[in-house]
Amino acid sequence: MFGAVQVSKACTSICQWVRAMHKYHFVARTVAPKREALRIAQEDLAETQRALDAAKQRLRDVETGLLTLQAKYNDCVKKKQELETKTKECEARLVRADKVRPPLYQLVCFVYCSPSLL
Repeated sequence: MFGAVQVSKACTSICQWVRAMHKYHFVARTVAPKREALRIAQEDLAETQRALDAAKQRLRDVETGLLTLQAKYNDCVKKKQELETKTKECEARLVRADKVRPPLYQLVCFVYCSPSLL
């Protein structure tokens, strides 16, 4: 310091305080734009976070819908396979019925159309 220590301890304390305030002024002036930039960056981050949260919610909704559609698709595939099985069974029954029908028709005609039975 400049000789204040020799004069008074109170004056020394006041001088130290004034020098600290002077230094604080320049540091605060340097930090103020950085604090403003931080505030703006935090606002941008909060806005981006809200957009991200909304996008994640939409993704969850789509995934839920996809699971529902997948379950419906699996049910439809199962039903299709059952119908195909039933169709094959019906076709086989028709083939067997066609084989049985002519002899049965002849038997019915023989029984009902025969003049000797009257």
